[in-house]
Amino acid sequence: MGLTAKMRDFIVDVYELNPAFFEARLEKAKVWIPESQIMMKRVICEQSFAIVAPTGGGKTVMGQLTAVQLSQRCLFLVPMRRLAKRHQKLFEAIGSKLPTRVIIGETPVKKRIWDNHDERVIFATGQVVMEELKKNPELLKNFGHVIFDEFHNAATGTHAYSQIAVRAKMENLSRIGLSASPGNSKEKIGQAMKNCCLDRIYNIAMPVTRQIASIIHVEELPGKIIGRHRYLEELIQNEMTRCAYIFNYQARAKLGVSVFVDPKKHLGYKEIKKFREGLLEYMPNTAIGENYNLFEDKASVGQLLSTLREYEVWAHVYDLVHNESYEAFRNYYQETLVPSTAGYAIRMVKRGRMADLIDLTQNAVHPKMHLLLKMMESLQRRGMQAINFVANKATAMGCHAFLQTNNVTSNTMLGGGTMKGIDQEAALEAIEDKRVQILNATTVVREGFDLSVDCVINYNPPKSSIDLIQRSGRAGRHDKPAEIIYLATAEERVKIYAADRNVRRMKLAELSQFAGSLFPQEFNPEEVFLGDDLEIGEIEEEVYLPPVMAAGSQPNLF
Repeated sequence: MGLTAKMRDFIVDVYELNPAFFEARLEKAKVWIPESQIMMKRVICEQSFAIVAPTGGGKTVMGQLTAVQLSQRCLFLVPMRRLAKRHQKLFEAIGSKLPTRVIIGETPVKKRIWDNHDERVIFATGQVVMEELKKNPELLKNFGHVIFDEFHNAATGTHAYSQIAVRAKMENLSRIGLSASPGNSKEKIGQAMKNCCLDRIYNIAMPVTRQIASIIHVEELPGKIIGRHRYLEELIQNEMTRCAYIFNYQARAKLGVSVFVDPKKHLGYKEIKKFREGLLEYMPNTAIGENYNLFEDKASVGQLLSTLREYEVWAHVYDLVHNESYEAFRNYYQETLVPSTAGYAIRMVKRGRMADLIDLTQNAVHPKMHLLLKMMESLQRRGMQAINFVANKATAMGCHAFLQTNNVTSNTMLGGGTMKGIDQEAALEAIEDKRVQILNATTVVREGFDLSVDCVINYNPPKSSIDLIQRSGRAGRHDKPAEIIYLATAEERVKIYAADRNVRRMKLAELSQFAGSLFPQEFNPEEVFLGDDLEIGEIEEEVYLPPVMAAGSQPNLF
């Protein structure tokens, strides 16, 4: 059964859109069309609101259909430049003949035209709009409404979205926010709403694809693979133990400060930070630089703080080797430690222990990469594509090189100025055209990109509930089933369980408590959410084992 007469009338006769686009997504089109009509009426009634729907549900399509129906021009804001061009392509795919323009940081000044009223939709990044507003404070007068794609990025009042929203409100422009993951907690959702000057929030129930989640334990690899890795970890732990003993001796013998680092315990970043703060309690209550100068025996104070910093670096190296990759460790050594003139860095480089680790890891393959290859060989046999999310750029490049060596067609997608725009676009097109089997990416493609791969591999765990939802949403679009795989150490599994638990506690996956809700002008998140707020850091010592997974838009991990 295809489009109904009413839907075809809307698509073809009224707005001359592409019926094939909607017929290929029939179940979602049945929601998109009526919801976009409702959104259009809300804008006409001067409402400013947020739309929340599952990843892959088509929030962008509904936003664009709303823009098609409105006579006023639309400023469609995106969080990253690559999304601007993709949204323009989507606008063309739905069949709209309305002229559009993309204005991002790469756009030449001469082509940054905001006041051509024949161009009905301008796709732009928030950063470039803020730059232009400094030169032309009247810029927003050229538009009738603003759409904030992934509005949850407006976590602070200083974000570009937040500043644009305030000015848009002053100009009486209607504002629409779009997101699948409006926040990690009720407070953060409320803050994002407030920052984007949105008064109401609506949930759109969408047909979603079933996702199958699984966690692969790194420790279960064969002994031959894991043995060398554990030897490297023991070498690093020995250096941490040595630093702990030296620090304890210096603290007691030279300063008489009764502090103690347990040599048998691996202190993490947060613990080291608290430890340093506790140490400063024994010093005058002024800034650390001034504290240093107030001590007569400056050398002893410097030695103590330098030893603690050396311990902290070894702990960071351990985390890179244990949870990340050998490539990430070697990159940190070459890019950070070798050029440093700090005393602790000079000691660590000259002593030779770091050089020994470099040699030992030079031709070694990290256990996670072995798992990644096994996963890709399985996906290859089934003709499936994947995105591999990593936290470190060196790791992404290492995964790419290792997979290519083992006959898996691979590519990388990096942000932060590492890749040129044209190279990023080529990487996206390669995965879309099925010329590569896997895209090793940082969070640059975490949200907004309609890549529709079959599997999302999490080389590193999601950092938050938003991260979990957005990553998972890159797979299983267009009614295809999806697999979500986590390659995780014991420490990382705790974070995964915590993020998943928060998703279900906050109902961020389906947001069922938003259904049919109209909140008053003063948005009160307390009226929206039930249950306690849960942040990942609150259950660091707890290993949560969720129940067996049920079908739904987001997985219950097992």
